Amino acid sequence: MANELDAKLKAWAKGSSSLASAVGVTEKDMKGLAAVAAKHHEAENDGAAIKIYEGLAALGFDLGEHQARLASAYQRSNRPEDAIRCYVAALAKAPNDLYVLANLAELLMNRGRMQEAADLLKKAIELDPKNAHPAGKRARALAVKGAKITGKK
Repeated sequence: MANELDAKLKAWAKGSSSLASAVGVTEKDMKGLAAVAAKHHEAENDGAAIKIYEGLAALGFDLGEHQARLASAYQRSNRPEDAIRCYVAALAKAPNDLYVLANLAELLMNRGRMQEAADLLKKAIELDPKNAHPAGKRARALAVKGAKITGKK
């Protein structure tokens, strides 16, 4: 048993297998855990959600749609740099996600990265021309706030 685990871990270390397969966690297991993490996120139990998502990422699970939830949990947990990193990853997979655009823009504004924030807000507003989406409305409000901060219109 120890020799088998040792061989699996060596294969993982060489890059020929995933850590998940080395420790016997299946894709189905990881999808189930991601669903549990999503429930924790929705209940604003961010500590549990973060632990599960970070564990899944360590196992090599592609967080995909869950990346934005992890970013949101980091944001609510006052971990802005982690949130920015995850929102950027989420945006790479879903470049027109209005929530991701608005949340990332807000974090960037709070870090003084006004031009980057403005570019994201412009895109969000363009994606919601009728101002019908809650995140589109938020993007507009953030754009007004940014304009007041920078003195630009």
